[in-house]
Amino acid sequence: MASGNKDKIKQVVYTFASILHIEDSKVCDEMIDKLTNMELDDAIDRIIVSLSEFLTKGDLTEQDLLNNADVLLSLYPEKYSSIESFYDRFHYLENMNLKYPEVPLAMNHRLVISVFDKFNELIGNNFDCYYVGGLMGYLATSHSLERYHGDLDLLINEEELEKLYHLILENDEFSFINNMDKKEPGGHEFKIQYNHSPMSIGLFLFERLPDGKIIRKEYYHENGDSGECLYVDEHHLSSDYSNLIFSDQVRMYDGFSYKMCSLENIYNTKKCSIRPKDRFDCLVIEDAIDKYIDYQIDVAKKDNYDVFRKSAAGSVVSHMEQVTAPKQNKSKL
Repeated sequence: MASGNKDKIKQVVYTFASILHIEDSKVCDEMIDKLTNMELDDAIDRIIVSLSEFLTKGDLTEQDLLNNADVLLSLYPEKYSSIESFYDRFHYLENMNLKYPEVPLAMNHRLVISVFDKFNELIGNNFDCYYVGGLMGYLATSHSLERYHGDLDLLINEEELEKLYHLILENDEFSFINNMDKKEPGGHEFKIQYNHSPMSIGLFLFERLPDGKIIRKEYYHENGDSGECLYVDEHHLSSDYSNLIFSDQVRMYDGFSYKMCSLENIYNTKKCSIRPKDRFDCLVIEDAIDKYIDYQIDVAKKDNYDVFRKSAAGSVVSHMEQVTAPKQNKSKL
């Protein structure tokens, strides 16, 4: 962090420490060190959350904030031009469940992009797969990352699982993880873990039929016990629906190619959600989507249908469980 920003943070800490009657300079200095070791955006978020807590407890008043607005606004005048903008940022952090992020946002954003680049470099155009999920809307529209991203989601043709597994075995930066022993409904059967980090690429599975239809598959064991029978729920997607949500467009990011589901599909899956982060993702991409295609997706999905609890004995996943089982104790993490 630039020395000028360090001085501004120091001024903020000591200004409000005085109002709060915090006289222990060691406490102030530890907070200053912690904040100055963050990116400026993350440091300001931490300050906003801390001040809001003091407001809630009654240790600080809104008049205290107004009286010292110049000190706060000096932190980042290009982004925060009024006390109201600090309030807006707090409500955003609260709604997005980011008051206490697992790691600073700037660090999370660097990590997720690094993993995205490294994985795309590794797989190239050699797999039948599509990235899905909210992150892709930000990347495809060149929008800066704003919220926390826990992992990447990749929809991959299940027939290529073993091919991917062997590719990962030859790589020192990723590990192929069988997740069937702790899979939850809607979760990933397998994932690719980026070593020495919390970031992974979760795999969703599909089957591609000769007529262009796609079958999304969710595998699971009876009672969640890997020793019990293996079943699969099949989500049969019509040809029209599949064509609308999966694109053969090859996109580029940081010099590496990738494919993703359509922006309209991201918007369509999130537009009726009550989760603040989903609504925010919709706002990010809303101007870039074709609303008529969004309407066509709503129409086409009526021809989709599900087949539940189908025996998966002899399936690709059953085979992959056998292939990966001996490797589970040989982790590169």
